[in-house]
Amino acid sequence: MELKEIFDFFKANSAKLATFFVFGFFLGLVIYGILPSKYISSGTLFVGRAVSDSEDFYAYSGFYDQQTALSFTRTVKGLLEDKNLYAEVLTELKEDVTEKNLRDLRKKIKVKNSGAQTLSVEIRANSMEETKTIWNTLIRKTTETVELANSKSNEKLFIQKLNSEVWSRKITHYPLIFGSIGGLFFMGIGTFLIGLKTYFSKNLEEIK
Repeated sequence: MELKEIFDFFKANSAKLATFFVFGFFLGLVIYGILPSKYISSGTLFVGRAVSDSEDFYAYSGFYDQQTALSFTRTVKGLLEDKNLYAEVLTELKEDVTEKNLRDLRKKIKVKNSGAQTLSVEIRANSMEETKTIWNTLIRKTTETVELANSKSNEKLFIQKLNSEVWSRKITHYPLIFGSIGGLFFMGIGTFLIGLKTYFSKNLEEIK
């Protein structure tokens, strides 16, 4: 199909396509209106290894401390994504430890590296109080697990919250974005259907 044919197609069917767009736009607004509000709580953890007074950062031991801390950051990230830790969190929250609850909890938690020795932890849920409770419980259980592991191996490793309080806020969605996406989606469907009808009509005329 040439460019002129495409232009002529849209020109001839502009009114129909506009109807599809308007329908999709308002449907997008309806979907926006019925979606539940979402909230997020986030904070940052610093992972480090304490250096003794006798150790110089630029000495081999000091360098080893930093390398160990970097490796430990990956370990803590894995711990924050571990199903067994989530089971402890659910127990603390007085919820049943089932596969469904574990999956639901996992979907609410997002952990990512925000720096060489820092981890960003986000919780998304349907209420601000829930996000705060899960965030604080998860970090407390992680800290307890790390302290227990260090007591049996290397007590110099530590994790520390960089924010004094968890940062909580409502996730903002823009209705025009929902409307525009709905409008473009249905206009695409309209283009396909009208194009299909035009194609078969043209072929039938050629057959006759």
